[in-house]
Amino acid sequence: MSIEIIGEDGFLDTLRVIGGTSGGISANTRLATVRWPDGDEADTFIKIFPIGTRSLEIINESFGFLMAQEINLRQSPRVALIKISVDDIPSVADDIFAQENGYYYAWACRSIGGENMKKMYFKPPYQNGTPQEFSKYFDALNEWDHFANLIAFDDCIGNSDRNPGNIIFLGKNNLAVIDHGRIFGGVNWPVDGLRGSENFDNWMLNHFIQHHGNAPSHIAWQPVIYCATDNATKYSTYWGDLLNKILPVFEALIPNVETVSVAAALLIEYFKNRSLCSVNYFKNLSTHYSSLGATAP
Repeated sequence: MSIEIIGEDGFLDTLRVIGGTSGGISANTRLATVRWPDGDEADTFIKIFPIGTRSLEIINESFGFLMAQEINLRQSPRVALIKISVDDIPSVADDIFAQENGYYYAWACRSIGGENMKKMYFKPPYQNGTPQEFSKYFDALNEWDHFANLIAFDDCIGNSDRNPGNIIFLGKNNLAVIDHGRIFGGVNWPVDGLRGSENFDNWMLNHFIQHHGNAPSHIAWQPVIYCATDNATKYSTYWGDLLNKILPVFEALIPNVETVSVAAALLIEYFKNRSLCSVNYFKNLSTHYSSLGATAP
């Protein structure tokens, strides 16, 4: 599945505006009724990003979705760029693109149901959970068969914001991931390039280490190393398809610029390097903690 594009007539109605406690902190997020290109009408989350980071975060969302899809991490069944008419939801005064075209792009993600884990395991104001809250949250993550894969995935894409609000609980051992807006290390790559994007906080990796008493054993690291290796193998034949799927996103957001293919290729190169480096990174972490005497699972 590729990233779809929904026209202005696809936005039908806002059902409710989503607060920051439900995720989407960097965006104006709302649950809406949306008509998809095949005529299917469905509850869909729409994220309207600030004008200064709009293209960046939609591109990040697109890359993250496609990369997660390739390794079978559960997420929304459909995503799209959606054209929002300024008559339906006005943009800000300095949005030149919206002024010239009468619409602007937002990110559309069909609802998968469930509940985000921030609301399930943490009490307001959410920012500072108690040790007991985090312990129960970690237990739920560790019961999920794909937890090791998410650790490896977030390292590969440089995800700096896999907070509990970005993981959806659908049932026991049944979680889904949303929100890839802060990948590539969370840096503003259109301005700064990818310098420094190797240094970021992998929330899932931190949870894993803490859950194992800050000293995961060699045995504990094996599922993560296996997933990183398996993902690198799957991705090795995917880069050409990824470029073909992501280019329409660049061309829609940044029209009439011939170099968008170069920018897309450079970002894919980042993933190529990280997918291989992640394997060695986790192997080195396993060796490091073993040298410190870590023996418990």
